[in-house]
Amino acid sequence: MVGARAFSAGGTNLRAWLNRIMRNLFIDGYRRRLADPGERCSRETALAPEPEAPGPADLLSMTDVEVALRSLPAIDQEIFRLAHIEHLPYQELSRRFGLPMNTVGTRLCRARKKLRRLLIRLHASRLRSSHL
Repeated sequence: MVGARAFSAGGTNLRAWLNRIMRNLFIDGYRRRLADPGERCSRETALAPEPEAPGPADLLSMTDVEVALRSLPAIDQEIFRLAHIEHLPYQELSRRFGLPMNTVGTRLCRARKKLRRLLIRLHASRLRSSHL
């Protein structure tokens, strides 16, 4: 399991990771608005930020990230921790776990996607409840 100290140690930049999630949320919303034929949307209005909407960094805590990490299978938690916190290369992870390098990459990709989905859902639910 990953503690809050693990994210602040070893050069891992949680703020950059959460900013990437916020950026992806913004892009997803932009594309949704452009794809909705019922809503007329110019590039300027689609790119205009919503100042009252708090971002993921405002509504998510390190505890939320830890809980999301704990929802992963144990081996994926460990691979994620070693890759992103310990900064071990895929070759080392492959050797340690006796897995092909492609499998290590696939597990990391799936873990990132699952974490992203969980944190986006949590952010969306908190955003809805903060507007009530």
